[in-house]
Formats: sequence, C-alpha cells, structure tokens
Amino acid sequence: MQKDTNAILETLVCTVDSESCMKGVCSKCKTRGIVYEKNNRERIVPLRQWVRKSEVVEKGGKKIKISKNVPVTENHTIQEVIKKFENELMNFRTHVYNIRHQYKAYRQCIYGLTGTEVALHIDFSENYACKYHSEVQSHHFGSRNQVTLHTAVMYNYSTETQSIEVTSYCTVSSNQNHGPSAIWAHLHPILSEVKNKHPVVTTVHFFSDGPATQYKEKINFYLMANRFFENYEFRKISWNFFESWHGKGAADGVGGTLKRQADAIVARGADIADAYEFFSTLQDVSKIKLFMVTDEDIENVAKTIPSKITPLKGTMQVHQMFTETRGILNYRILSCFCERFCSCHGPKTYQPTLPDTEDIANQKSSYEEDEPNLGTEDFSLADITNKIGMPSKRFYDIVYYSPSESSDEDQPLVTYITKDSINPPVVSGTSYQTLQPQDIHPNKIEDGVYVLVKVRSERNVLYTYAGVVKSTVDEEGDVLVMFLKTIDDSGRLFRLVENDLSDVPFDDLIEILPTPRVVRKGRRQFLEFEKPLPVFEK
Repeated sequence: MQKDTNAILETLVCTVDSESCMKGVCSKCKTRGIVYEKNNRERIVPLRQWVRKSEVVEKGGKKIKISKNVPVTENHTIQEVIKKFENELMNFRTHVYNIRHQYKAYRQCIYGLTGTEVALHIDFSENYACKYHSEVQSHHFGSRNQVTLHTAVMYNYSTETQSIEVTSYCTVSSNQNHGPSAIWAHLHPILSEVKNKHPVVTTVHFFSDGPATQYKEKINFYLMANRFFENYEFRKISWNFFESWHGKGAADGVGGTLKRQADAIVARGADIADAYEFFSTLQDVSKIKLFMVTDEDIENVAKTIPSKITPLKGTMQVHQMFTETRGILNYRILSCFCERFCSCHGPKTYQPTLPDTEDIANQKSSYEEDEPNLGTEDFSLADITNKIGMPSKRFYDIVYYSPSESSDEDQPLVTYITKDSINPPVVSGTSYQTLQPQDIHPNKIEDGVYVLVKVRSERNVLYTYAGVVKSTVDEEGDVLVMFLKTIDDSGRLFRLVENDLSDVPFDDLIEILPTPRVVRKGRRQFLEFEKPLPVFEK
C-alpha cells in the first residue's frame, strides 16, 4: 500500500487534474477504492492527529478562554482507523483539487494580464514587535509595541516593455484591527496609486487567503461591491481566495523582507519603538513602497459600513467573487480566467445589502437627550444609575473569570424596567419577536445572527451582552461573536465594537435576537432594537 497521500490519490482517479475525478463523479473512476489487508482489523493501534481544543489560561492576572490546535494520540482499532480515513478521503480529494486549481488560476490570471488590468496579491504579515538597540530584560516580556503590516504585490502588463512588471507594497499601522474596515483602509493608498499611475486600468484582480474574520467575510463583500466602485472608479473587480491553509505566496516575502531590514537597522544601533518609527526608518532604505495608515483612516471606512448586511450562505466553499455592477456580486466555488468574467463553474448572484436602511440623521437620538427617550410608552425606566462608559479592554475578557468584579456597582438594565414591561404582549406576525432559548439550535447560528450571550465571572456573577455572530458553531462548540455596547440607558440603542471579537461556547448563547435597524446621527451609525434587551454589562 502507498504511504504517500498523493500517490494514493493517483491510484483512485483517472487524473488528479480532473474536477469530476477528484470530486467522485467521474463514471470511470468513481467506484475505485483502496484495498486494505483483512488481517488484524481488531488490533489496537495509536492514532495521532491534530485537534482544536479550548482551555482557560491566565493572562494579565485574569483567566481567559483560548482555542488552539494540539496533537492528540488516541487508541483505536485498525477497522476504526480505516473508517476515519475513508470518511476524510473525499474531503481531502476536493481539498487537493482546490489547492491546485486556485494556484493554476492565479498563474493564468497573471500571465494573461492586459494593459487595462492589474492583479494584487495581498496578506496581513505577522505583526512586527518593536525593538530598542539596548533593552532592559523586563521590556522583552509584554512591553513591546506591535506594528501591523499589510503587504501587497502588484502585477501589471507594461505595453512599453511588453512584459509583466512587479511592484511590492506594505501599509503600516499601529492599529491592530485586521477586519474589513482595516483591510480597505490599508488598500486605499495602493488603489489610489494604481489609479494615478495607471489611469487606463479598469479591472483589479485580488488574491488572498480566506480567513473568516478578514477577507472572506460579509462586510468585506459589501465593501468590494460598493466602496471599490465609489472611491476609485474602476469598472470590474474579482476577488480570489486560495484554498484554506494554502495561501502562502509573494506577499509573505514582502513582510519578511521588511522585518529583517528593521532588525538589521536596530542591530546597528537604531531604535524602532512604534509604527511611525518603523515607517519613517524603512521608507527611504527599502525598495518596497510603504504607506502609513492611521486609526482615523480605519474609522472613516467603518463609518460607511451598514449594520444590516446579508450573509452569504456557503461562504467557506466560495473561491471567487467578481462583478462589474456596483452593489451586486457574482460568486462561484472555483476561480476561472478563461475569458476573465466567464460563466464557468455556474456563478450565482449575491447582493450584500437590500435597499438603503433608514437614515434618521436629523432626529435626535436618545443618548443625547436630557431625559431618557425609549421611543415607546410600553417601556419605562426608573432612575438610571448604571450608565456604562467605554471599556479599555474586550468585554468578554474583562468579565470571564475576572477576580476583580464589584457586584455592588453592577446592575442589569432589565432590573430598572417596570414589571409589566418585561413581558410585553406578543404581536402576531412581527419580525421583532425573539426566539425563545429552547428554540436555539446550532443550525440557526450563522454569520449575521444577533444573539444574547451570558458570561459568568469567578464570583459567580452572571453578565449578559448583546452581540452579532461572525461564524458557525465550530467542532469544539464555539462561536465567534462580535460584541455590541449600550450607548444609553434605554437598552435599545447599541454600537458595534468591531475589534471586540471572542470565541464563546454555544451553551453560553441565551437567545437569538431580532435584527436591529440601522440608525444614523450625522456620520455615526448605531443599531436600534425595537424592544429593550436585558443586558447586564460590567
């Protein structure tokens, strides 16, 4: 029997380059299988595999929950191992085919570029840890400033040299946000330069890996369908995702080069203490073009994002999105550049947003009024004493097993709502009726669903927060949640805290909430629920 997985695949299919063969639908090879020895099927053997596990660790004096991949060895019979292998084999075949196909499409796109196209291969490099030439020992442990590096390699066809030209970029920021708003803030100076230096370019092809909280995410889909056309006046866009765990490429080399150059400069006696010093030190000595991205740049992008964006079902199977129509995206399971914007692989249509959400910029929001304004007489609040300010740390991390709570100061908003208003009459057919806790099922948890989350502290104080789900339930039973923050005492008006993401156990989800409406005050954007939520924030 073959021990190499690639050799095994070659025995099972006509050719590893055929999609129908690799996905098990070819009439000639779909019945092929592996022949196993029949002896000793009940013998116990050790099986070592990587699994994702959650654990509680102490960090900064607080206990927080983290998830990580660890190798685990378990004992199984040979028959059980064969069954596990066969169950994973078809997924592996599809995975291998997707890897090869996406890299083939990548090369096809670049080698086929015309004078009106550019290709951008982008990636977040691992953050650079700032250094001083001479440091005290204690500075090494947790005191270093981090610099975010977003790297890009641009390919364009030069009509003068009749060849493909390559340009390397890196955008630098002290902001640790790697979400969609940060991505487009980092892309802005690069796309602006493309438009200025190559005015004939009408089409941009993006290539990236597919992390669910960065590039392959509904907010990024919205921005590529709208901001790309609004701000840069390009006509066509395609965004291509490499297969999971196989997105390494030229962009990774850009980050590595810059970090080596920075370390060499520090070794010669200079200090790089923050992002600005990293930028100013390297921009004149590196052939890589550098741009600085500020917190304000990221915030300006975030202000343009509506809260209600329709999630794309089956996002993780998508490998290409493309469009030439603002607001609408075409997507398919694999990339294709045979005719650039072709109909191969059965592309489907996706619209990230419906018609514009209600804008109440001219209305005075309740958080600015002298008296609480709940917008309805069904709910009344007593004298409010627990108005919440902005936290300096993530809500979930502040509360989770924190040894420093003060329960005397923590009062849930719901305790101030009159008894009659806690259980308002149910209006038949309303879309704002919440599902009861017993109705929660993992199949209902997906990107874009609003939930109420419970967090129990070390002192056994139970806090509740509102949040929006950013992932499905993973193998460990965890859900990625982005938290909301109350901005007044009504329990109805919240703002999205984009950098507050935490893995939450599915069992800690209390209920599914109705989708709030988007309200705006000037350039600020908030979420408003029809009924007050029983939030209990620390």
